[in-house]
Amino acid sequence: MKILIVVFILGCGAFNTLLGQEDDYRSMRKQLSTLSCGKVDSVSVYETKLKLESMDTTKIVKDLDYYYRDLAWCFYRNFMLHYDTTYLKLDVLNYTKSLYHKPQNTQALWGVLFGYYKLGDCLNGKKYLDLYLKYADAKEVNKEQIERLKKNCE
Repeated sequence: MKILIVVFILGCGAFNTLLGQEDDYRSMRKQLSTLSCGKVDSVSVYETKLKLESMDTTKIVKDLDYYYRDLAWCFYRNFMLHYDTTYLKLDVLNYTKSLYHKPQNTQALWGVLFGYYKLGDCLNGKKYLDLYLKYADAKEVNKEQIERLKKNCE
């Protein structure tokens, strides 16, 4: 009987360890995403997007904001490949979901404001630009790029 209890306790510990690995998105991130800021082919974008969309996000309890930023990045890359605004709208949607989990994340704020300005939604673009400027370090802010984005609203 004592052996059974010990096996049960060890089994529960091993199971909790596995669960702990599965609920932290950043620990799985390298296996799921091959995207970077550099040149990426459309197959890599498509495969990464499929992997991300097939995940059960209800099991992710840590770093879910990273998941949504990675998914947004896939949609942005699709927009750049196909110039279809549907992808840009999905990019904005997923960056917005990331902000739900980390409201002051400047990468997500930039993604949202960039998408809104590119879509010509100047009111929302301005709203997220103000938030971005509020939370971003001065050295992080690219004023020239911001001015180029604002020109979409002139």
